[in-house]
Amino acid sequence: MKHLRVVLPFIGAALIIGMNVFATGSGPAGASVNSGKAIKVGVIEDLTGVASFCGVDEAKGMQLAVKQAKAQGINISLDVKDDASTAAQAVVDLHSLADSGVSAVLGSCDSAVNEALYPIANSLKIPEIMTTGDDPTFTATPYVFGAAINSTTYVANPVPILAKQGVKTIATIYQSDVPSTVADYQTQLAAEKKDGIKSLGAYPITSTTTDFAPEVSEVAALHPDAIAILVIGSPNVTIATDLRQAGIKVPILGQVVMQTPFYIQDAKSAANGSIFATDYAPSFPFASSKAFTKAWQKSDGTTAFYASATGYDAAEYLIHGLEDAKTFTSAGVLAGLNKVKGFNGAQGILKTSKQGVLTGTGGVVEVTNGSLKYLP
Repeated sequence: MKHLRVVLPFIGAALIIGMNVFATGSGPAGASVNSGKAIKVGVIEDLTGVASFCGVDEAKGMQLAVKQAKAQGINISLDVKDDASTAAQAVVDLHSLADSGVSAVLGSCDSAVNEALYPIANSLKIPEIMTTGDDPTFTATPYVFGAAINSTTYVANPVPILAKQGVKTIATIYQSDVPSTVADYQTQLAAEKKDGIKSLGAYPITSTTTDFAPEVSEVAALHPDAIAILVIGSPNVTIATDLRQAGIKVPILGQVVMQTPFYIQDAKSAANGSIFATDYAPSFPFASSKAFTKAWQKSDGTTAFYASATGYDAAEYLIHGLEDAKTFTSAGVLAGLNKVKGFNGAQGILKTSKQGVLTGTGGVVEVTNGSLKYLP
C-alpha cells in the first residue's frame, strides 16, 4: 500500500490566527489536544488511478491543515492509504486502519469508494469525514460526515447570472447514467424556468460515450444562447472543444469539475466562457478562503482548486471536533464532531447540517483566459 509523504513549510502563527483555524484548548472532560501525544487519524485517498487528479490534492490539503495545527501544539498523525481509485482496495484500507486503532478516517474523493466505505465505517463505529459523496444515504448514518458543500445547494446559482446577461434559451448535454449530473440537470432546469430561460432540449449521453459529434451537431442547429455541459471528467474537454470548433461561441454552463486543472489546460481557449458554481476557487472573496489560497501557494507552489479546499476543510472539521472531544477514542471523536456547529474554512463561512455535512454559499466563476474570475 502506498503512502503519501508531503513535506510542508512552517506556516506563520499570524496567518493561522487570521484564518480562525482552531482555538487550542481541551475538551469538556479535560482531554487536551496539546498533550503532546499524537492523535492517530487514517486517510483513504485516490493517490493513483482515475480519481488521482482530486485525491492527491485532497491529501495535501489535509496535510496542510494538520501542519498548521501542529504549529499550535496540536499533534495529529496521519496514516495515508492509497485506494488506487478502487472500492475493493479502499475496503481493505479501512479495515487495516481500524485494526491499527485510528480515531477517525478522512476521504475519499471518489463517491463510488465512499459508497463502499460508509456502511463499514458505521459497522466498525469509526467516524468518517467524506470529502465527496455527500449523498444523504451516506451522511444520514451516525458515523459519516461530509466536508464538501453539497452541490445541489449552489449548482443553479449561475442561471440568474446568465439571465442577466441576456440568455433566453439553453440546450443541455448531460450524462444520464450518473446520479449527480442527473440531479444537477433537474436543479438547473427548475432554475431556468424560474428565470425565464427556455430549454430547447436535453441530449443525454452515458459515461461510456466517446463520440459527441451527434449531440454537438443537434445542439448547434438549435442556435441556443447558452449550452449546459453536465458531465464528469475528460468529456468536458472534448465537448467544449467540439462546440467551439463548430463555431459555437455562446456561454457554457458547467459543473465544478471544470475547475480541475486538466479542463482549463487541455481545453485551452475552448474553456473560455465556461461558467459554473463551485465550493471553492482561488478568486473567492471570503477572508478564510483568501488565507487558505495564500497558505496553499506558499506550501505547495501550485494553484489550489476545489479538491485542495475540501481536503483541507475535512481535516479542519476533525480538528474542531477534537476540541470538543472528551476522549480521543472513536466514540469521543464522534461526540466531538456532533458538537461542531461551523467554522471559517477554505470553502468560506461554513455551518453543519443536521446530517453532519458542511454547508456554505459556494460561488460562481467564469473561465477567462485560463483563470477563474469570481462573479458576484
